Amino acid sequence: MKEPGFYEVRSEGDTVGEGAAVAVNVSAEESDLTPFDPAELTTAVIPGAGGAASAAVQPLAPEDYERRQSVWWFVLAAGVVLLAIEALVAGRFPRIAQG
Repeated sequence: MKEPGFYEVRSEGDTVGEGAAVAVNVSAEESDLTPFDPAELTTAVIPGAGGAASAAVQPLAPEDYERRQSVWWFVLAAGVVLLAIEALVAGRFPRIAQG
């Protein structure tokens, strides 16, 4: 196997899709662990991150983060209440044996 890529290793009687996937001849660039500049990643991923638009963006205060996340407490509480109701209903109406 001189071509890089993913290959499937399977026994003689196995059909396609039943074998194990193996990466072969992976490029050495994929294992490069040298650190990179986080600012370079930001400019590559976020549109306009390197320009004047990034200067206008201000970080949120902890109170703003908390205010944005406060709705999740209600969603979590509603989920717990629904789970309790489901448990009560399931206990009162047992499955009828079929057959």
